[in-house]
Amino acid sequence: MSFPLLRCTTLVRMDEHRPPPGKAAGWYTDPRGGTLQRWYDGERWTVATRPDPARTPEDPYADLERAPSSNYAAIAGLLLGLLSLGWNPFLAVGLAGFLASLLGRRRASAWVTEGYRPEGQRRASWGLALSTVGTVITLLLEGFVR
Repeated sequence: MSFPLLRCTTLVRMDEHRPPPGKAAGWYTDPRGGTLQRWYDGERWTVATRPDPARTPEDPYADLERAPSSNYAAIAGLLLGLLSLGWNPFLAVGLAGFLASLLGRRRASAWVTEGYRPEGQRRASWGLALSTVGTVITLLLEGFVR
């Protein structure tokens, strides 16, 4: 019986891959490719993997100090963005979240120029996105956009 919707895929077994040079147990570049390392136990490849340190990007802010305070604008922008998804009277919550998130991103950028880590940058970015989505949803539900 044939199932036309099912596609056959070839499974690659790890024991089909040649062992690393030297055949000593250890972490080696994954023979399947990608950015992982795979553990070779001296006889066969195992299922254990980890990110390859040589291919993992470093944190560009690793040597910078933490910011002197919290980025409250970014936190407020994220919370208002979340709130705007469900409650956004007169678009006020979404717009307030958008503005607070912009202030949060600006503050994070200022901290980088002052030699600190960009605290709250991700929160502010999420706040911008959620505020925008909340505002668009409100416009669609209220019939402002047709």
